[in-house]
Amino acid sequence: MPVRSLKDATIYISDVDGRHGANTITVDVEDGDLSWTERYPVNIISDRGVLNQARSANRNEAEFSFSTKFQSFVTHAAITPYEGLKGIDGASAWVSAGHIGDAFMNDIEILIADPAGGTGEWLNFNPAKAEEVAFTEGDPNNVLSYSGRSPIVSPLGSGIIDGIMAYYRLGEASDSERKDSSLNEFHLTDGTTVARNASGKIGGAADFIAANTEVLNRTSESGIQFGDIDYSGVVWFRITDVTANRGLLGKSNSTAAQREMALYFNTTSDRLALRHYTDAAGANTLVQTAANSVLVNTWHMAKFRHDASADTIEIGIDDNDMVSGATGGGGNTGASDLFLGAIYDESAVRYMQGMIDEVLITKDFLTNTEFDFLYHSGQARSYPLAS
Repeated sequence: MPVRSLKDATIYISDVDGRHGANTITVDVEDGDLSWTERYPVNIISDRGVLNQARSANRNEAEFSFSTKFQSFVTHAAITPYEGLKGIDGASAWVSAGHIGDAFMNDIEILIADPAGGTGEWLNFNPAKAEEVAFTEGDPNNVLSYSGRSPIVSPLGSGIIDGIMAYYRLGEASDSERKDSSLNEFHLTDGTTVARNASGKIGGAADFIAANTEVLNRTSESGIQFGDIDYSGVVWFRITDVTANRGLLGKSNSTAAQREMALYFNTTSDRLALRHYTDAAGANTLVQTAANSVLVNTWHMAKFRHDASADTIEIGIDDNDMVSGATGGGGNTGASDLFLGAIYDESAVRYMQGMIDEVLITKDFLTNTEFDFLYHSGQARSYPLAS
């Protein structure tokens, strides 16, 4: 049974949009401990008592518990940690569809402090169902204890996040900063009131209107530049209109010397497209998925990667094979902002019409197996991408 000390840890209790969403309670822990039991996938055939009506199910729940003495907590709308974990009183609006019929589940994210002053370790029970909760407020008796279960296999983040550049869950309210869930904190600015749609791939999503020229962006800096390095990414998207090119993700603008990459839907070819810029003059390589691979009003996972050693870029959609193209070598390091919901496609800025959710950008070359893990048979995964 894995265990962790919760000395100086931070516990985030929230609805399904996670700790950067609108509904979050933050608990600063003085001391305590956490333990969990991992549940590995088991295929179960359940006989419902009627001949020829047996059905299969996957059960892979983790049981976990923690006991803490906390220093303080930051509430949301006067909701206590107890109410948030139990889904009662002010937190009753946090109720979400649970796993195998449970009525209430929420997110519990825990940042384990590093005694040496490092970045610490993230554990994510996403979502979680409370079995028992005990809460006492009033120093020196500030106590929060919890036992529950989660449909994950393990709360540990996958190796995919080792080289992470940024991860955007995009569950925040409109007209607000969209948070980077990674410890890099490359948050996005919303200067155009991009709406939050509650019907995202996981929780809420950013809902873009092209006619309003809506976009989320981050000023360029070394930590979010691509250039001639290995890089990969995933973008979940749902396009509602394909009569024009639709920008998803990119570092590209009207100045050739500032362009690095652009991911978008190409209406002319009816394909998902990726451009990788190789020099400051604007030279680039374009690869595209198979035609008719993007369906309107349907959630898709765009996946892309650049291999700096092999000088190739690849693009794919959902769990389909990747399409590869040779770059000829090189990668431009430009000063364009990082844009979500818009790109420059060699002739004009192209804006997204529809939703974007669960965006991963990493300075690693992700394997096909890792992309399949992220796709999760079409269910998607969220940060920290635990099993």
